[in-house]
Amino acid sequence: MSLPSEADDDFADDVHSFNPVSDESSLQSGSVHKSHRKFRPERTESESTQKQIEAFRDEIKGMRKEIQNVRQELIEAIQCTRYDILKEIVTLKGQVATMSIKIDSPINAKINKLNHTTANGSACSEGADDNEILSNFVTPDRSTVLSDCSHITRLVSQSSILRESGLPTLMTMDEANLSKPLSKDEIDEMFPLIDCSGDVESNALKLASGTRGWALDHITKWIQSNFENGNERVLTIVGEGGAGKSTLAGYVCQKFAANLHAYHFFQFDRKLGSSSRDVVLSLVSQFASKLQLYKRQLTRLNLRYILAESNPLVMATKLLIDPLRAIPESDSTFGFVLFDGIDQCLVKNQSNDLLELLSHITERFPSWIGFVVTSKAFPAFAARLKTNSVIHLDGSNVHFLQDSRILMENLLLYFEPKHTNEACDILMRKSGGNSLYLQFINRALSHPILHGEQTFLSLDVLDELPESVDEIIFTIFDDKFGQGHQRVWKNAKPILEVIVAAAAGPYPLVGESQIKQQFELRENEWRMINRAFTDIIHCGTDGYRIINSSLYDWLVVEKRSQHFHLNPQAVFKFLR
Repeated sequence: MSLPSEADDDFADDVHSFNPVSDESSLQSGSVHKSHRKFRPERTESESTQKQIEAFRDEIKGMRKEIQNVRQELIEAIQCTRYDILKEIVTLKGQVATMSIKIDSPINAKINKLNHTTANGSACSEGADDNEILSNFVTPDRSTVLSDCSHITRLVSQSSILRESGLPTLMTMDEANLSKPLSKDEIDEMFPLIDCSGDVESNALKLASGTRGWALDHITKWIQSNFENGNERVLTIVGEGGAGKSTLAGYVCQKFAANLHAYHFFQFDRKLGSSSRDVVLSLVSQFASKLQLYKRQLTRLNLRYILAESNPLVMATKLLIDPLRAIPESDSTFGFVLFDGIDQCLVKNQSNDLLELLSHITERFPSWIGFVVTSKAFPAFAARLKTNSVIHLDGSNVHFLQDSRILMENLLLYFEPKHTNEACDILMRKSGGNSLYLQFINRALSHPILHGEQTFLSLDVLDELPESVDEIIFTIFDDKFGQGHQRVWKNAKPILEVIVAAAAGPYPLVGESQIKQQFELRENEWRMINRAFTDIIHCGTDGYRIINSSLYDWLVVEKRSQHFHLNPQAVFKFLR
């Protein structure tokens, strides 16, 4: 009996030397086939090698995809560049043809004069034919002038220019006729307008008489300075939620309408229609409706390829910055673009694409365009939009505190005149001048239960008031869903999470029908929830909406809302 290793070696030699043509006996015996089947697995690649090959294949697929993307971008860039070059060539040919007309005019006049002289001089030889007449006039003066005229005419004649250009329709040489002007329907289709006029009107009406005059003076001087001081091109209005930023922004849009080129009001629950791309297209629509020179510049662009661009920065450069910079400053009007609530653009991944976009484009706009931006104070905002022109709507601003005292006038009527100053100090200390806080307190102090038969309230009532807007919201939620109302909170919490998730977006608002379809609740439970939603959730035709951004911010931050905290991440799948 032979050793296994020797048998294997002999068998390997037999297999490698096997010839199916010469060794028919071995083929018939079937022994070679049987041994060959045993040997084949030993020659297959190992599992690790297979994984490496698959990894290489995946990498190659990724490279191919990347190359295709680069190729597509290159093709689009070439197409855009080719289109722009053709436009410039057409313009140049039109200008050259116009110059040729001016050159031909005096030359033709000279030729006509010479022909007139020739006709007079040949009156005595009317019987001669044309060849004889031409041969008689060979004086040096006539020959030189005619030769020069013929030479110049051949070089710059209008007909030859137009014939070589292949564009005989450019007789008017008007640049406006090189492209068909965009109609209103075309602009509306390509550049959808985000209509924020309702936000402007509603916010402007909220401005209390006698307030914010100092802020309007600041903005007036900023506009009149024509943004000459470097970073002064950007003016920011900063304050916490409820300080009145949107109210001031709405009034600014109305008061400085002549200087307002475009605007956009962001809403914390309206992120679906306020992406960077959407806002850029809306700004284009507004600029085109106000500036005819800008609208004319749009006709020079290859809009088909630009609108296919996925990068908002590239799109803003092509559609806004470059066309606006092409307008001569002498034909421009110093003005500004207003963005309200840039802090409310945060989406579920906590990114703020609009702020990033603004930080890259504000300084690239022409010098006759400035920017007014309102926001809550947060580190990224100050880092991205660096400016020395800031309007602070907080307790650090003396003018803001003076305005707050005007807002308290109605509240002070609840107290005796001798206690007015003390009541004002208490309210100022607790509110910090915040308009939202004062609105809550006004509603609370006007409740009949507090008054009874008394004409005035005691100052002790003010001492019992919450210290901040967060405390007010917590008190409201504790009364609605706190101890003794756990059943209501159990039913309301998942619904509130869906509403908050829609606001965190970008998703559309959810309506009552969607909620009822998702959550099976009895009729009496729905009635309890609707009563609990009073003062915190508004149910309109467009869906459920949280009453203000301060409440939304409070709900999504666990440190602030504590056991009433809502996590929108858990229900995003419901909205997809």
